[in-house]
Amino acid sequence: MLTRELQHTIHRTFDEALQRRHEYVTLEHLLYALIDEKTGSDVIQNCGGNIIALKHELEQFLTQGIETLPVRMERHCSNAEKLVDWLAEHPMVEGVVYPGREGHPTEENACRYLRRGGGMLGLYVKGGFEAAKRVATITQIFSHAANMGDCKSLIIHPASTTHSPVDPAVRRSIGIADNYLRLSVGLEHVDDLKDDLDRALRG
Repeated sequence: MLTRELQHTIHRTFDEALQRRHEYVTLEHLLYALIDEKTGSDVIQNCGGNIIALKHELEQFLTQGIETLPVRMERHCSNAEKLVDWLAEHPMVEGVVYPGREGHPTEENACRYLRRGGGMLGLYVKGGFEAAKRVATITQIFSHAANMGDCKSLIIHPASTTHSPVDPAVRRSIGIADNYLRLSVGLEHVDDLKDDLDRALRG
């Protein structure tokens, strides 16, 4: 669910609170623990001494289903891993981008810091800009949206949406080619996700 370092920080925060006989760990305890010394002063200066802004955001996050987050992350990761293997062999896909996958630029760091690759992946569609844009707009289970991490699967074509104002050369230099799609893999059955993508890719 979390990076190993983040898990260690949270566990240490709870242990320290218990040693001080605190009855509970407040959101401030966690937030201060998660802000490192290098950036902490800037964050506190911008957000206020009691970091109310961050506290409000975290409270919203905690109340929107954190109790089931580990279970959901298992499904996110499992679905994404299966899709990556399937997409890598699809005749209409040029390439797949997924942390931890062999050959990925961040493979070493992903294997070191992450338990699994997560629910986000990228793919390069054969046919260029228009082909990729069409795939993103005709999927039925994957919703065309820029959000990430939803329980529902999402797809976006950055070159025609989120990154359309960026110069194409700059986009390409950071891996966002004209035929690139970003997928946020949800909790649906993976076979349904494959069927949806297969129909869209084959047009």
